[in-house]
Amino acid sequence: MPDECIQAKPVPALQTGNRAAELRAELVRIALAWQDYFGVAPHITTAISELDAALLVGMSEDEYCADGALRTAVTKGKDFTCRGVRYQVTAKPAQREKGLPSDPGQFETQV
Repeated sequence: MPDECIQAKPVPALQTGNRAAELRAELVRIALAWQDYFGVAPHITTAISELDAALLVGMSEDEYCADGALRTAVTKGKDFTCRGVRYQVTAKPAQREKGLPSDPGQFETQV
């Protein structure tokens, strides 16, 4: 597995000032407004998790966009490919530690 795909790095694409960060912030803002109005939030976790994971493993915004053109929302087996490594992003309940209250709303993205 290429080292550049597995080492965590600062993710400038998640900071302000670029299109990915702007769209992500707008999506979250709209989802929160939706929740305030309808009482339940829309499911946006998957889209945000996949983008965040791709950026965390070192894909650029342009690479992620180009990779997205090669798949659909129901492509099986991978969510994106970074330098030849296929990634499948999943959400799962957070690990519960003994003695701590469980929060079923917590999820973690594994990369």
